[in-house]
Amino acid sequence: MQVPLKFAASSPIPAGPSSQLDLFDHVSSTYGSTHDGRLGNKTLYQTVASRAGISCDELASRVPIGRSRQEHSLLKRKIRWHQQTLKHLGLIEHVDGERGLWRLTDLGEKKLRRALPDVGMLAFSTDLGIAIWGSCQRVFPRLDTPIVLAITSPPYPLRKPRAYGNPGEHEYVDFICRTLEPVVANLAPGGSLCLNVSNDIFETGTPARSLYLERMLLALHDRLGLHLMDRLVWHNKSKPPGPIQWASKERVQLNVAWENGVLAHQ
Repeated sequence: MQVPLKFAASSPIPAGPSSQLDLFDHVSSTYGSTHDGRLGNKTLYQTVASRAGISCDELASRVPIGRSRQEHSLLKRKIRWHQQTLKHLGLIEHVDGERGLWRLTDLGEKKLRRALPDVGMLAFSTDLGIAIWGSCQRVFPRLDTPIVLAITSPPYPLRKPRAYGNPGEHEYVDFICRTLEPVVANLAPGGSLCLNVSNDIFETGTPARSLYLERMLLALHDRLGLHLMDRLVWHNKSKPPGPIQWASKERVQLNVAWENGVLAHQ
């Protein structure tokens, strides 16, 4: 069974600092997402503007600069500044004989095409919004939009860790509270948080279910000020009856084919 949990803050929690992701992040991730590692300046400007939510008019806006008072786009100058930073870091290099064309170096291929823990990257965007690939501790404190609804399925506290390295039961409560803290800090008044966690965690060698879920509920209330509001049942027709070891083999528990849900509201 899995248990989707929904919580909300006990009182309005102020949103985090009002800011977008750094322009440097958009520039570096744009180079990292190129098909062949090559990118012209025109495409760079347009892609970075799209990722950062900058309108075409803002990007094209020109102002007089310097003693000559020649008009330039400040945004394009900032993008080129970050481009030069990537060059000095050895991540990109100019393509000889080509005007405004840059490419990833071998180091850039390794650094910019791999997700780093301290970098937030735009995974994709649609008319409905954007998907950011990055650490919640880095991304959520820097959002400038309050969160109305957060739905997430964190790693389960499995005894045999998966390749992504899920936390064990003994550290799970701290892991969940630490992970959700920046999310809760950005919840809008009346905003809700929904968790999907596993109920099929047992005490070692016994059919007794772990109480980690109850400890987690209490910690989310005591530490983050969230309130448990309701419980739901999801009849999952695709879920095979289980738990197999204790219900089908040992026959000391009932076979079930449904999952629990829990709701909360501010």
